Amino acid sequence: MDPKPLPRHRATARHGDPAAAAAVPAEPGPTAADAPRAPFARWARSGPWIAAGCGLLLAAGAALVVTPTLGAPADVSTDLALGGPSSEAQVASDLPGSPSLVSEVTVETAQPTQAPPAAGTGAGTSAGTGAGGASGAASLPSAVVDLTNAERAAAGCPPVAFDARLTAAAQLHSEDMVAQDYFSHQSLDGRSPWDRAKAQRYPNPGAENIAKGQASAEDVMRAWMDSPGHRANILNCDLREIGVGVADRTWTQVFGWG
Repeated sequence: MDPKPLPRHRATARHGDPAAAAAVPAEPGPTAADAPRAPFARWARSGPWIAAGCGLLLAAGAALVVTPTLGAPADVSTDLALGGPSSEAQVASDLPGSPSLVSEVTVETAQPTQAPPAAGTGAGTSAGTGAGGASGAASLPSAVVDLTNAERAAAGCPPVAFDARLTAAAQLHSEDMVAQDYFSHQSLDGRSPWDRAKAQRYPNPGAENIAKGQASAEDVMRAWMDSPGHRANILNCDLREIGVGVADRTWTQVFGWG
């Protein structure tokens, strides 16, 4: 029986050494951006943002709870309190088992860096469930969008609508990670998920999940849903638009406020 793909978490920084956490400036938001918004008010912006363990971007002083995944080492930190800009958040980065699991099956998540904009400020595109053909690799993004909306419906959240600009940002990032042999929310040229989305003229990017090594839409969604940070992005009811890209089993899921 083939081993079940498991997430591997890394501590990443937006700038500099990808193994260390560092303070990053908060993206500007609208006047009412700092008000708590259900169901994930603990991620509302209240100060400088810190890139923490598992690729999460959190406000300085926020608390992060990381739940170990099945098969994870016993010394995985399960309660990380983030302090000032110099805080570091380290999470065990290797999985027991075969080298292929350690090197190929990974997931990371970037949490929202700003609260949703006021109604009517987004620039969405027509709603849908995905992009691409009816079979093969072209259908994988569509399947991820469908599964994402099924999970959101079960949690009482509205569906996310397909957005061509977010899809382009996601696909280009997956292809870039494959071509340049890296795995991170930060591109090798220093661009963040928000930079990549805005380069596609999407004004209100919200969150990003990435994964590597999963063969199917079902596999990657299972890995994301089994990880608290990724699950929080998928089930954030305030996020309204989505783009998904995949290249050589390297997945990118980008959300927008709409």
